[in-house]
Amino acid sequence: MVRHLTAAALLASLFTAPTLARADFGEGAFRLGAGPTLLSVEHLPEPDVQIVTYGLPPLSLGVHVGYMLTEQLYLGAQVALGGQSLTGRAGPFGRFNDDTLYVTLLPRIAYLISVASAVSIYFGAEVGLTIQGDPDGDPDDVFRAGGLAGLHFFATDSFSIDGELGLGFTHRVDSANAGVVVSLGLTFSGWLGGRWSGRRASGGGGGSSAPSSPPPSSADPEGGME
Repeated sequence: MVRHLTAAALLASLFTAPTLARADFGEGAFRLGAGPTLLSVEHLPEPDVQIVTYGLPPLSLGVHVGYMLTEQLYLGAQVALGGQSLTGRAGPFGRFNDDTLYVTLLPRIAYLISVASAVSIYFGAEVGLTIQGDPDGDPDDVFRAGGLAGLHFFATDSFSIDGELGLGFTHRVDSANAGVVVSLGLTFSGWLGGRWSGRRASGGGGGSSAPSSPPPSSADPEGGME
């Protein structure tokens, strides 16, 4: 149901937008996006475990929602579902490899900079929680915090293709193990409201004004006209 609603919103923003793409959507814009975590690798030095998050939908799917608080400041969150592959040392005799599922909630804040008419880059931070399935049946709670950087490419005023790189630290609550995680994501986003929506609603004038009328003529004291 969530996938269908998200897809419908993205398609609506794509087909109702004008052809000229502008990245400065401005204060008040609302974002709704969906896309996969292409790759995420978490390394735990102790007990020497690699956790790889992989794939395209339906193996991995994230939903992004957010709001532009100001011209550049964005506040939002990501909810992600996906699959993971766990590999690590299994005692002195070899290694193990197990597959499991996860769900993640990551609130975030970011600062956006328009670098071209249709391109905006951003930098930010996120903090949240991942609930990871365990092959033994006992889910693990994983705290995550870190930084992110990405790019919005606007195909239209209200539709963007977004790439993102994340780097953060993790802490596994149950086992008290800490690690480092690197991730790469792709999102397709619809942007509703904001500056460009307001300009379209008012006719797209963009600050134009009606021409002023010429000043009235005055009568000459001798009976003529100036």
